[in-house]
Amino acid sequence: MKLFHRLLLGFLAANVLTAMVVIALGATWWMFAYSAADAQRDGERAAAIYERGDMRALRDWLRDLRRETGVFGLLLDEEGGRLLHGRRGAPPMRTPLIDPEHGLLARMLGERVRAMTVAGASGTRYRWVAIVPPPSPLQSQVLGALVQILIGALLVSAVALWLARSLSRPIQQLQRASSEVTRGNLTPDIPDGLVARGDELGELARSFDHMTRRIATLLDNQRQLLRDVSHELRSPLARLQLATELARERPEEAHFDRIARETERLDALIGQILLLQRLEHPEHAGALQALSVAEVVAPLCEDIGFEAAGSDIHLRLPDWQAVPRDGDAGWLRAAFENILRNAVRHAPAGSEVAVAQTITADTETVTVSDAGPGVPDALLDSIFDPFVRASVAREAESGGHGIGLAIARRAVERHGGRVTARNRIEGGLVVEVVLPLQSS
Repeated sequence: MKLFHRLLLGFLAANVLTAMVVIALGATWWMFAYSAADAQRDGERAAAIYERGDMRALRDWLRDLRRETGVFGLLLDEEGGRLLHGRRGAPPMRTPLIDPEHGLLARMLGERVRAMTVAGASGTRYRWVAIVPPPSPLQSQVLGALVQILIGALLVSAVALWLARSLSRPIQQLQRASSEVTRGNLTPDIPDGLVARGDELGELARSFDHMTRRIATLLDNQRQLLRDVSHELRSPLARLQLATELARERPEEAHFDRIARETERLDALIGQILLLQRLEHPEHAGALQALSVAEVVAPLCEDIGFEAAGSDIHLRLPDWQAVPRDGDAGWLRAAFENILRNAVRHAPAGSEVAVAQTITADTETVTVSDAGPGVPDALLDSIFDPFVRASVAREAESGGHGIGLAIARRAVERHGGRVTARNRIEGGLVVEVVLPLQSS
């Protein structure tokens, strides 16, 4: 149950219960004004006056009792007969009207009647019947208001205490987890019962748990990225430093060429790292414009095909179909350029790199297939992570940094698509890019 509904139902239940208890107590509260002890005392007093034989004094006393307290009292013999006619014992005819146990008056008045057996000084047993009047309207209103306030305060306090405990306990648990995160523990222990709650606090706990896990993953990725970048930069910087020292000792053209190549490699690596960081952060929006994949990839294939021809590698291209969409031309170009260059880099001389385009009702798919050594099946998904080299066969001496396919995946995902890789049965790797026709 949602927390809002729980609070609402709790307060409604408290109000309904308050009204019911007030009505129940208000109907009988006036009975406490004339207790059983009071009835016992008055009954014994009436019996004592009666046994003195002064019926006038008994009538006067009953009249005074009614005037002072409002209680209408009757003294009966043990059988229920009236004793106000100056005779002891039961009258010839019983009076069922005032029979305290079975009479009509008792049935009509219900709990307003106090009836009990009392004993006189002589040991004779009598029946004392007292009819208690209801309170006056003013007394009823004041008493009802006081009772309602008291009961309402008690019930609302009980509900508030229950709600306070049900709210404070999970909040304290989240506070302790937050304190652990502040101290550097990004995987705090959140009770399973709190995560399993179906209300807003449970949603908050699940969001908090997801947030901390996401932060921990991002920090781990950042640390890994720093280690990978440091490793990738170390080799070209070492070669650049060595070439610089050699150029100082022997100023030869080959040394300066080496310096230029290493500088270009460093510039390209830094550019790829910056592009990957922009693609991984949603706040960096692309420059969306109306375009098609064909107009981005077709010129790129011509340039890469011209370069691949020097290595005796042929690019087989489809008859491109221009499907309009909104996208970032630079990001799409970077994605397909990295995929195509990766395929050409690992394709053996004399082989073919095939590019295909498939249009369905919902998607546009572009596949790039090469005849290289392929990738171990266990690493088919990992090759899209930054700085991952699948194998020596595909990466050694290739000049790649293991970041191109990571850029491709991020760029395609920013366009609402996906990119996957699989090995060809006859050998080689197939990279498939699937884009929705309505890209976001």
